Amino acid sequence: ARTILFEQSPELLKGQYPSSERSESRSKSISSRPNALCSDVIVMNTKETLMFFAWVILIGFLQMTVLRDVNLLAVLAVFAGLRKGATMGLIMGASVGLFSGILSGAAFGLNVGLYGALGFLSGIVKAHIFYKEDILMEVVFSFCGVILFYALYFILTKTAQAPILSTALFSAALSPILFRVIKR
Repeated sequence: ARTILFEQSPELLKGQYPSSERSESRSKSISSRPNALCSDVIVMNTKETLMFFAWVILIGFLQMTVLRDVNLLAVLAVFAGLRKGATMGLIMGASVGLFSGILSGAAFGLNVGLYGALGFLSGIVKAHIFYKEDILMEVVFSFCGVILFYALYFILTKTAQAPILSTALFSAALSPILFRVIKR
């Protein structure tokens, strides 16, 4: 079973059509293959979706209880953007934010927006700069993601969180382990 989350035309991804031709071209390309699932459809199978949400719940509860000095949910949003791209990073990051908002009691839309933006931006940065899958890059992306999360949180709420630098360092240090466990 598959869940279709978003459909993109390869031409639109490459920016080959002027904006006036985009909708016309997209409707032609979709109508020419009405029953076909092709490579330009971003899909997640049901098992992958359920595993992601299981990880969100597990990491959320760990972060609330045992690992209070890390933000592994931000690392999970970064992971989603790096592994699945900007669109799926946005969707999966917003899902992380939805769960985080339920658990924390903070402003509900704020968490959805912050974690969604984190997943989206990590997917965009991966696509536009050199990214090689290794431990150093995972640590750097995770560290920057956590710092960005708390910086945006401060800008939007004018509220400083707990020691941000140590939280970012601990989160980044645990990120390679998290990336390896989730990737399986």
